[in-house]
Order: sequence, then structure tokens, then C-alpha cells
Amino acid sequence: MRFFGQLDGFVDSEIYGWAFDSEKPLEAVEVTLYINNRRAAEGLAVYYRPDVAELMTCSGQHGFYFDLRQCCDRAGAAIVDVRLPNGEIMDGTPMLVNVPECDRSSHPTLLFMHIPKTAGTAFREAVVANYRQSEVAYIYEHPPGFPVYLEDLPVEQRSRFRFVAGHLVYGMHEWIPNDYLYFAIVREPSSLIWSAYNHLIEQNNKVVFAADGSVRSLEEMLESRIAAELDNVMVRYFSGVDGRNLPVGAVDHDVYDLALRNLEQAFPYVGMQERIQDAYEYLQKRFGWTRSAPPQMMNAGSYPSAARESRQDEKLMRHFNIWDIMLYEHVCIRAQP
Repeated sequence: MRFFGQLDGFVDSEIYGWAFDSEKPLEAVEVTLYINNRRAAEGLAVYYRPDVAELMTCSGQHGFYFDLRQCCDRAGAAIVDVRLPNGEIMDGTPMLVNVPECDRSSHPTLLFMHIPKTAGTAFREAVVANYRQSEVAYIYEHPPGFPVYLEDLPVEQRSRFRFVAGHLVYGMHEWIPNDYLYFAIVREPSSLIWSAYNHLIEQNNKVVFAADGSVRSLEEMLESRIAAELDNVMVRYFSGVDGRNLPVGAVDHDVYDLALRNLEQAFPYVGMQERIQDAYEYLQKRFGWTRSAPPQMMNAGSYPSAARESRQDEKLMRHFNIWDIMLYEHVCIRAQP
């Protein structure tokens, strides 16, 4: 048997399950939803399911969700099934459900440009609580990230997203067929650089190790220009310039001007990590979210409290990240009432 799949249940207007291709375990499986034996929607099974990872000994990025409110013709009792690429009905189907009132209203998609080391994971999880699973897209290299690029998902599936989050530079809107708004969180540049440097060490990233196995100092890392994570990363994200065309040390006034233009044109609000509650409250009011719980800090890191940057480190961080400093100051002025 090549294809495996299971329709697991129906909760709060969504059906959910998983699908797996034993011959191509790293590829996402396309599944098709039928309501009363009529095709209603399709999409790739790309959501992270740790239970499926254990069951099938795979990545686990094989879950799917369908919001029946967006796929139905009318409310009421209905028989639903989900079919695999070979046309077979997967286990757990057909299922009798009570389809809720249909909702095909249009809402702008919130595009969260998640700049690393800005408390973005905590913020993302707080935002996700305001959406159904099928409305959320995770575009990250690792779980819960999808195993495909945003542009590889069917247009139909992309049109159902209301919140897209990922370590993606400006430009992801090109793959969203809806109206959209960008959002991002920035951080005081010296704190961001110090956090990013320590994160590289914590993750045993090879870039921080010298030939003799010793850990390179922050001074050496900055002066040798070997890590894009320490080089005006916020301007890089806002500019939307592909990192392959923007090597370490290549950020200049033109790139900064592009970043500033994108910020002003596509980001109605940019939050600051130091005032993250304000950022959440702005979006809550803008999108009418009912959940008011503040974001909780996650992935804070386990760096030794004694390992603080020196005055020389501070001077170097500012020297090599002048464009990020300018961008951050612009955001601070922009946020003033």
C-alpha cells in the first residue's frame, strides 16, 4: 500500500486528519474533501502532527484541516469524506457531521514577517489562538513549518489562510491571492545581535567555531563578516532582497532605502519587542480578536547571566549594524502617539 490516511475528527467547524505517501515520505500529499459526495475543497497535508511522526516514523508534517464553513453550500447534516490521490476514501470516512452556517466572507490575510530573536515565537502563538488551524500557515524550515514553500501550495488552499507566519523576508504577499497586511516585531539592535550570537553558540552552529574547535568571540564574528544573522538582519528582512544576492557586509544605503519604503507602504504597524503588549493590543483592535491574553515569552535562551557583552562588543555591534540602528530608530519615532 502506498497511501495511508486517517480522518480523525470534527471540532469547531473543522475536520482534521493526516495523509502519508510511503513511496515519497518527504513530499506532501494532496487530499480532496467531499461533502455529500460532491467535491468541496482540496489542499496539501502539511501541518505538523507529532503523533503521526511517531506512528509512521516520518517528519510528521502530514496533517490537514478543512473549515467546513468555507467549503459548504448550506448548513445542516452532511456526509463528508476525504480522498487520497489515488481516489481511495481514507480511514475514518465517511463521517456524518452537522455543518455550521456557511461563511465565505473575505478578510485580509495577516502576514507576520518573523524576524529571528524578537520574541516572535511567543507572539505567533498568541496570535494563532485567534484563528482556526486551517486559517494558519507556518512557513519555517523546521516544524511546525510546512514541508513546502508557500508558493507550492494550491491557490485554493492559500486563499483560505488568514494568518501566515514565517522567517520570510518581505515579498510573501506575492503568493497570497487575498488582500493582506504585513506585520513585524523589531528589537533594539545590540540586544538582537547579542541574542543571535549566543543562539548560534547554543545551537552548535559551525560558523562560530574556529579551526581549533574554540568558539569565536563576538568581535571576531563581526569583524570577519561570516554570519548574516549578525549583519543588519532587520533591514535584510524589510528590504526583501534575497540573501543570496546580499552577502554579509553588502547592506548599503540603497538596501536601507528599499527596506524603509517597504515598511512605510506595507506595514501599517511595526511592533517592538520592548513593547510587545502594545503590538498585540493594536492587532487585537484591528482584527477584532476576542482573546486578550498577553503573549508569553518563549525560546528566551539559556545563556549564562555572566556572559554579557563588553563595551567593546557594544561599540562593534553598533558599527557593523548601523543600518539596523537607523531602522529601529525610525520605528521608535513612528510608534510615538
